[in-house]
Amino acid sequence: MFWIFCFWLTAALLLLPLPFKLNALITAKDTRSAFVKYEEWANTLLLAIGLMAFCSFTYPRSLPLSKHGWQGWLLLTIGVSIMALGRSAKLRHATEVFIGSQRCKDRHYY
Repeated sequence: MFWIFCFWLTAALLLLPLPFKLNALITAKDTRSAFVKYEEWANTLLLAIGLMAFCSFTYPRSLPLSKHGWQGWLLLTIGVSIMALGRSAKLRHATEVFIGSQRCKDRHYY
């Protein structure tokens, strides 16, 4: 029961904001840089692929990828997450918004 709850919570966190993100992208209301948008959609894609594995864990069924394919996805996701800690367009953008662009440039938060 716990894993079913975790799966649906993760699915909701991925799927509920998706229409709003698409609307902002299509109507050009999203004023962030292209790198921020690219990183956000790449993370969404990686999470969606991982959601398939989580679904097959929660509701036992066959996986669309082989065991080695999922291990490769896991290594790729871990690598992207670690690299994002050091240099991330989304983190830089959030720092500029919350702290201010001048203070961010002065203190080299990115």
